[in-house]
Amino acid sequence: MSLLAKQQLEQARLFTDLEDALRCPDEVLRLYLQSPDSSLVRLVELRNLQELNISCTDITAILPMIGGWPRLQSLALQACDLQGFPGEIAALPHLRKLTLGNNRLTAWPEELFRLEKLEHLDLSQNKLSEIPPGINKLTKLKVLSLDYNRLESIPSELGQLPLLEYLHLNSNHLRHLPDSIGNLTSLQKLVLNYNQLETLPDTICHLSRLDYLSLKGNPFRSLPAGLAGMAHIADFSIEASQRRLFMDWTYKHGSLPPRVEVAEMGFFLSPGDPLHNSLIAMIEEDELTEDSAVILSAARSAVKIETTVPDDYSVPGRSRFGGFPDLEDLRDFPETEGRSWSFLAQINLADLVPLVDFLPPSGLLVFFVESTETFRAKVRLSKAIPLD
Repeated sequence: MSLLAKQQLEQARLFTDLEDALRCPDEVLRLYLQSPDSSLVRLVELRNLQELNISCTDITAILPMIGGWPRLQSLALQACDLQGFPGEIAALPHLRKLTLGNNRLTAWPEELFRLEKLEHLDLSQNKLSEIPPGINKLTKLKVLSLDYNRLESIPSELGQLPLLEYLHLNSNHLRHLPDSIGNLTSLQKLVLNYNQLETLPDTICHLSRLDYLSLKGNPFRSLPAGLAGMAHIADFSIEASQRRLFMDWTYKHGSLPPRVEVAEMGFFLSPGDPLHNSLIAMIEEDELTEDSAVILSAARSAVKIETTVPDDYSVPGRSRFGGFPDLEDLRDFPETEGRSWSFLAQINLADLVPLVDFLPPSGLLVFFVESTETFRAKVRLSKAIPLD
């Protein structure tokens, strides 16, 4: 049996019962067994295996057989209580994908570096405390998953993997990342949730192909300002309270002067308003005359507000346009599919007491918009935060 290309192998029949597979042993290229009942020693009869996935069982009896499957391209031994790396795996010349998740490996297996064709490596849910510098020998690696281990640092040599596209480091003990991570020019997905990171290297902003970045559950004290400019990241996850560390929340006002003084402006746009004729001209220009009555009845005057001093977050609860809200509970920050809405303004109702009598005398009115494309908006009434 010749070695199949990746796509061809994925289309081959997947056997999930050992007894069924043993009825036609020469035809079995792919085998998936979960808590098998049959004796695993009979796997030796399946000489043409190119993909083998075994989970939740003792595989001690078959470890010496692994070398008897020279065409094996994908091997998964998950939740098999492995305490050490089976050295026989390192002798597989065509292995592209290796999964040893949910075992009890405590030391990184140096033998792995002999797998020169390895593209996908998953050692999640083990007890690994370090990655050796030899990681740079796996030059074909595209996916590296090390979630739920005990890693405290990453060697700089990790940045020498030119083809790496997916890097998963969830739930470790990482305190810093090397500057060399910015050299991963092929990286598309980076997951760093629930570590001990207090900052990220500025070089992370060099990852021009990155489209997924997840940073939740880290005690960040600072973040690279360049993160705000990485518009190519389509999915970016971080707590709303952490966004202030890298986003510039100051309001960028324009240069145009106000068209109407606030003192002269009514709330509804009346026929005597200076802007009334301008609105009629725009309606005619855009050929909306048939709807002019509806537009004019709903039209309101607007005012352009410009900031004159930098935002001050030292005292919570102040009225503010732009920036970041002083929510008592961050769960009040609206989201759509994990993406936070844009904060527009917060008004301390105590500031309005001399002006209106139809609003509560205390609390914060907080205004959000989903996006400039949908214009869906929400207003939250948050409990008052005392002003010092």
